[in-house]
Amino acid sequence: MKEYKLGVSDFAELLSISKGALPNMCQRLIVDLDLRFRKPTKEERDGIIRGIIERIDSGSLAVAGPNRLSVWEDGWLENLEELKRTHTLDSLWPKYYDRDVFPVRWMGDYIIPLDEHFELGIRKVFQLWLFLNFFGSHGPVHEFGCGPYHNLAGLAQLFPSREYRGYDWAQSASKIPEVLKRHFGWNMHGTVFDMFHPDDHVKFPENTTILLFSAFEQMGGEWMPFIDFLLEKKPARVIHVDPMLEWYDRSSLIDYLAYRFHKARGYLSGYVSEFLEPFEVNGTIKVIHTQRVKCGNTFQDGYSFDVWAPA
Repeated sequence: MKEYKLGVSDFAELLSISKGALPNMCQRLIVDLDLRFRKPTKEERDGIIRGIIERIDSGSLAVAGPNRLSVWEDGWLENLEELKRTHTLDSLWPKYYDRDVFPVRWMGDYIIPLDEHFELGIRKVFQLWLFLNFFGSHGPVHEFGCGPYHNLAGLAQLFPSREYRGYDWAQSASKIPEVLKRHFGWNMHGTVFDMFHPDDHVKFPENTTILLFSAFEQMGGEWMPFIDFLLEKKPARVIHVDPMLEWYDRSSLIDYLAYRFHKARGYLSGYVSEFLEPFEVNGTIKVIHTQRVKCGNTFQDGYSFDVWAPA
């Protein structure tokens, strides 16, 4: 069966930019990664779709929300222990990337990777592009729902002199920056923080960029208190990456299934229609950039994003 490989042109199309606008660092990373794949046969594609429907209809999907704290506590503890043992940044990637080969959503259809790290490779390219294009090179970066600090570590590799602070509700995550500071010399700190009940005592230094990367996803419809917290604290900008329910095209079967999966998991809802759009119209925020990125795991897009700032 014919093999393909994602290249610079494919990522330029994904990100709605020209090839020349893709930074050289991203282009080199794309070449270095094993991004080979094949297209499913009709029978395989039918099987993928049937499997998604069966998963949604099974009633066994875990629902996002505050009751899942113990899951994240255990997950980030595993990353912490591996980091202490290996002192490698690869140890920071969430373990849900360590799995067998599964179909991936790419530009409105499914493809089948030929390497188990294919999805992580896409994530690394997107993350690097996002960091180089939207974060500037100065000012503190604070990430909420930071997990095992894989995003902040990636930023620190690019901009080692900046100040970084991660916030996560898992105690195990808060111990990771001390290890990173000790072994890499970064100005990195950690704070235990419950996004469902924001701590009003938290303050941001001047020119702080806020990162939310797959964090709001877990809040379902309970995100407004945290938005109020951000509006009151007035960071310089907020960069938010998540599956966006409102951006799926339900006339497409592939997107309709993602929409149903998103609803079944209780993921982020109402963010675009109840905050991003109306708060821009009423002048509360300035929306700097919005973009749907049409790729993700088998079930949903993972990298659509928006950038906004309090007015």
